[in-house]
Amino acid sequence: MTSIRSRCAIPAFLLGTFLLVFAVIGGVIPAHADQSQSFVWVADTRGDANNDLTNWTVLTPIVDSILALTPAPKVVIFGGDAAYRGGTANLNDFKALFTNRLDAAGIPSAYAVGNHELYTMNHAPHLDDQALSRQIEFQGLFNGSWTQNGPGASYNKLAFSFNFGNSQFIIADSYLAIADGTAPVYGIDATQQTWMQGLLANSKAAHSFVFTHIPAYSPTDPTANENMKNTWQTITTSGTATNTNASILFAGHEHLYYRTLHDGTYEVLAGSGGAPLGCESGESCDLHPVYPSDVYALKYNYAVTTVNGREIKVSVFDQANSSIDIFNFFDNSGVSNTTINNTIAINPDPARIISLQASWPPATIRSATAQT
Repeated sequence: MTSIRSRCAIPAFLLGTFLLVFAVIGGVIPAHADQSQSFVWVADTRGDANNDLTNWTVLTPIVDSILALTPAPKVVIFGGDAAYRGGTANLNDFKALFTNRLDAAGIPSAYAVGNHELYTMNHAPHLDDQALSRQIEFQGLFNGSWTQNGPGASYNKLAFSFNFGNSQFIIADSYLAIADGTAPVYGIDATQQTWMQGLLANSKAAHSFVFTHIPAYSPTDPTANENMKNTWQTITTSGTATNTNASILFAGHEHLYYRTLHDGTYEVLAGSGGAPLGCESGESCDLHPVYPSDVYALKYNYAVTTVNGREIKVSVFDQANSSIDIFNFFDNSGVSNTTINNTIAINPDPARIISLQASWPPATIRSATAQT
């Protein structure tokens, strides 16, 4: 007598195939873990005077929107100029209503220092009379939870990198103080650029994102800003045929939104999470897209970037969560990455799931069950 068990038996390897496919279709097991994620960039939340330090009216609803994102972002990066002037007391106020709210929700944050963090109560010519002291105060308050792997001890909590999923994140200081009473030079110094070059040349990440305060391109000039030309060259040429250049440079400083593409790398200048919209004193406000594909808006803003395998989507919103800009691109950098390429399905991948469902059960299982 033949048992029901023997008549219905499915070979073990086929049963394993069934369970694996069922898990992928059901979304239980991702095809490749940590290939889908998101992160947020927001910068320049300062007020416009010593008695108007941070624009909470704009920043608070932006933080509310970030906390409401589902799924939660892997990390939020702040791009500098939190308050009109630096100092422990002012930055602690910002920390309480920004960093600490994110921490309470289990969302880590990183901070790319700006120029206003280093300013004192006084205005020019004394803006930088305590620049190094203010920088040290900043270092005592932020970025302490990240591994400090930057170019040297003096750059601790100012320049460092970390990885999430398939992506590399590089934080750089573009307003580095070297002494009190000496105005820092705008731009990323040579020491940091050498360090960044090594990170990009040796990375196996599918994407590399660079975050700093000072932009390389702005809607006032069709060429790279003089103090960031070398940095732009570094992040767009350090990769090799088997490694990665920067996918996007995120910047702030200018209180507007501007997106541009040069040398295969995007710049997303999202520079007002509350800072006064417009131009710095003495600058022309005749702003407009420099190139036909550029996008420019004089609006408060923050940017949400979603990574799904090699696909990147950047969505930019104002403080009321109205859309300012959305763009998508397939990132061709990181070509030697061994865990993801454009032929491997990333979960969830609707096309892949539909294909699996249409072809189920596989011919080998159909053949095996037909014989019982």
